[in-house]
Amino acid sequence: MDAHCKRIGIGCTKEDPRSRYYTSPYHDLWEKGFVNKENIGPRLTIDEVNLWNQVYTILANPEKNKIVALIPWVKSSIVTEAIRKEISFEERLKVREVTLDMSPTMDFIVGELFPQAKRTLDRFHVTKNVLEDIQSIRMRSKTLIKDEELQKEEQCKIARMRYIPRKLENGETRLDFITRLRYQLFERRKDWGEYQIKRWEVLKIHSEFDEIRISYELLEKFYEIYDSKVSWEQARSLWQDWFQRISKHEAIKELQNAGRTVKNHLEGILNYFGTRSTNAFAEWLHSRIRRMISNVRWFKNKHYMLYRIMKIFA
Repeated sequence: MDAHCKRIGIGCTKEDPRSRYYTSPYHDLWEKGFVNKENIGPRLTIDEVNLWNQVYTILANPEKNKIVALIPWVKSSIVTEAIRKEISFEERLKVREVTLDMSPTMDFIVGELFPQAKRTLDRFHVTKNVLEDIQSIRMRSKTLIKDEELQKEEQCKIARMRYIPRKLENGETRLDFITRLRYQLFERRKDWGEYQIKRWEVLKIHSEFDEIRISYELLEKFYEIYDSKVSWEQARSLWQDWFQRISKHEAIKELQNAGRTVKNHLEGILNYFGTRSTNAFAEWLHSRIRRMISNVRWFKNKHYMLYRIMKIFA
């Protein structure tokens, strides 16, 4: 056989890397993921991570700093079947706590695989959902203000006049004011700077921003509950008081949604006050894996990269 035939792969065997039939030795790892039962422990974390446009379910042990399972899908039936094949029922009964986000799929997976474990909702995922609802209130107010400003500007153009937007007491226009509130609402009041404190004083003067003021005050109460070192029973009474405060403002739809979100997941939230466990290790693991991939950005063999991740983290 001449060199030309060998170069294009004609007559090559399946074991020859030059063959078009060649498959990577890590192909099964790419399709099925991996499970290491040696890394299982009494406390686990579960989350999802996006690698190479593929969503993976990742189960990890924060006490050993190791990955227990990395399954290339988030479908509950696929994940549970893959873990059941490798980890026996007796070993899974030893797991006492699993921290997770508010995903119903993750909750179902944990319930199926670890029936003796209590499910603790990650504090930061709960906070993120509540913050998104409060930001929705700000966005709704911003849309109304922007609509008013555009209408006034159009009227001034028809009258051949120059439109000058009204400024508030701190020198900002209403649109600038509501826009710059975005990052301020993400921060705690104790971390505010001088200009943010002045902006808040202006906000309290104008009634059009009352919904934002009420929502942020309830958010501060939300933070206080999580920061307080109380027992499970005391935490439940604090949450009930928070629900009653929210119920007084039925006109604010986004605030009611935030209250219902917390109420529907209250049992998992209350488990946090027993152990103070979070999903921080899973987030740290995500960043480490992403950094590892970005450092070899020109590396094209994704199958082998997944093998490297398994060898390092599992």
